[in-house]
Amino acid sequence: MQFSKLRTWFVIFAFMISGAGGNAAASDPEPFTIDDYAKIRRVSELALSADGAWLAYAVEPPEQSMSVTGRQIVIQKAAANEKPLKVSVPPDARQLSWISGKHELAYISAMHGTPQVFKTDIQSRKTTRLTDGASRVISFKFSDDGKKLAWISQSDRAKEIRQPTLYEQLHSGEKGVVIDHHKTRLTHFVSPHFREAGKQAERSLWITRIGGKPTKANIPGVVTGFEWSSSGDKLSVRYLDDPNTDNPFASLYTSIGIFDIANPDFSVIGAASGDAPNGETVYYAGGEWTNDDQEIYVRRTRTAGFWRSRREWQRVPIDKALSSNDESRWHEVTFYPASARISQFDEGDPFVSAISDAKRSIFSLDTNDPTPIPEVGNIDGDIALPQFNADKSVLAFANESIARAPEIFVRRNEEHIQITNLNDRVNKKKMPIVKEVKWKGEDGALIQGWLLTPPGKNATKKPVPMLTFLHGGPSMPMTNAFAQYYTLYGGIWPYPLEVFPLNGISVFIPNYRGTDSFGYNHANPEYSDVGAPEDVILGIQALIDADLADPHRLGIIGHSHGAWLGALVMTKFKKFVAASFGEGPQNNMLTYIFSPGYLYEQGYHKLWGAALYQSPQRYLETSPVFFFDGLDTATLFEAGVESQAISMMGSPKAAHLAGMPTEFVVYPKIGHNVSEPTRKKEIAQRNLDWFLFWMLGIEGEGRAQHDQFERWREMRDESCRENKPGAAMITYCEF
Repeated sequence: MQFSKLRTWFVIFAFMISGAGGNAAASDPEPFTIDDYAKIRRVSELALSADGAWLAYAVEPPEQSMSVTGRQIVIQKAAANEKPLKVSVPPDARQLSWISGKHELAYISAMHGTPQVFKTDIQSRKTTRLTDGASRVISFKFSDDGKKLAWISQSDRAKEIRQPTLYEQLHSGEKGVVIDHHKTRLTHFVSPHFREAGKQAERSLWITRIGGKPTKANIPGVVTGFEWSSSGDKLSVRYLDDPNTDNPFASLYTSIGIFDIANPDFSVIGAASGDAPNGETVYYAGGEWTNDDQEIYVRRTRTAGFWRSRREWQRVPIDKALSSNDESRWHEVTFYPASARISQFDEGDPFVSAISDAKRSIFSLDTNDPTPIPEVGNIDGDIALPQFNADKSVLAFANESIARAPEIFVRRNEEHIQITNLNDRVNKKKMPIVKEVKWKGEDGALIQGWLLTPPGKNATKKPVPMLTFLHGGPSMPMTNAFAQYYTLYGGIWPYPLEVFPLNGISVFIPNYRGTDSFGYNHANPEYSDVGAPEDVILGIQALIDADLADPHRLGIIGHSHGAWLGALVMTKFKKFVAASFGEGPQNNMLTYIFSPGYLYEQGYHKLWGAALYQSPQRYLETSPVFFFDGLDTATLFEAGVESQAISMMGSPKAAHLAGMPTEFVVYPKIGHNVSEPTRKKEIAQRNLDWFLFWMLGIEGEGRAQHDQFERWREMRDESCRENKPGAAMITYCEF
């Protein structure tokens, strides 16, 4: 690829403003800061009653007050300016669900010890226990008429004798330990608590008519999920044939069948298989019913490796098993995740709440690409947790954007009404300007991403310094949602992406090749070290050509897969002033060596074409650490002590030998992701300081940061000595 000729065909396909929360206020608001991340409140569950009159939702506490307020379950009318109802629902209540035809809220709670299903009548305030057993309930659903209940119970694995972890055996044992190279990974040696998922606990599916005696359904394998038919006579069931395989991904390999309650009888619709002629593993998900109860929606996944999967869906008749004769009926899944629930009203097209083209919304599913349903077509930002009432006249959902923290809304009579003000204080802060950007990849395909730029007067200063952020996965798309990396799953790696633009550095977030929700070809590039780096580089150059990014003040940042990819991009596009990579080894040889056998056999061999010991050259050429020579990029490497700390030890050494300013920080009690609030703030502040120092020459004034900046000044002085070739061209040498 001739990078010198890029300017001849770069294009910016679209710049669409998608949100600039808080910038229209008469007085200039205070900017959003790292401290504000700890004030965000998330809605984790949302339920709308069948008549559309009542809402129930779970609000997770802000990090700064987790020990004070705790999780809250709120019940209120589905209208604006309504006060929460004073109903006692335990804060641990989950899987909130209104019983059809009643104002009774059902949920799972451990209020009496073992988690069971309860219901609370919001008018009488009476709470009733609906299940009773020694095993805990892990999921439940009522039939459409509210007269039947089905649930999955799981035995208590605590009764099993706890075996010491490998770490405990090696550090506290008295004799040598035989290591199983097929199962053992680096994490076993560095984490005192790490163990594989192990044997699945026993699960049972129970069915009862309310007030009657429960019956245990005879289902093969381990039940993982189910769906009621609209008549309440049948259940579609997802289950594991072989739950105890050594493969930790085995919990994904589900089969699907139909349980007839009246007979009772079970028939297999699609059976998972790991021995297809072409070497594929095939498994099934879904099971949602069509209106006539004659078909179910099934998703099929065909995977030839851990990072290579083809996902499809179809309506499957329940009176026959799937066969090779059904191939023409499968449609490609272009939404993410493939397991997202498919629904249908009346005789209309099915729809799904999922992500498509990096937009989280409600999409109509026909044989073409998913399109947002009319009810949400003009709403800005991500739409999550959508809930329709019985006749589809009312829709409740959570809504947010990259520049706006989440709130709950209700759509009624074609009007969208904001119900909550959970994040009112956060949303009044000054936020970055957010634009959706598109550009062409080398093959002409359109690539999508987001650009966060400084607000207000700073926005007119073009071009501005720009930081490129590369997500991990690589399948997980970056959508139009607030503080994704800081809060998703409790915290991935807390980069303060929303704060950088408020300090003068734009943030570019490309959904490069390998990212899901754009179709099979985009999610499954032939070579991860070719398509993805080119997408990123072309996107950066496009923004430079559009006069939106300062070519002399570029930075790059990434986590996990994004840390490997970011370092690879850095070696190919030698224009970055600063970089930061977290929890992602830049040496594929070490990644291979420190991985268990099942992972490299089903992963790296197929990803890179051969085993390390058969084709070391392939692993060398995809390892950025061997190509740092000639770089001046100031690079921060970060890792958790219980994850990639040892794997990444070589990266700062390679950077130092190449003459790059570098620092390596390992965090205690941390694995691949970060959820502990104090550690999250430390990492966020360090990364903000790093890029402000190297890209803008700005130093913080905090006493705690004094030693840090003294170290960095010494690195900069050493790198910028007059006798170093090219020192005059390094931007940070100007400070």
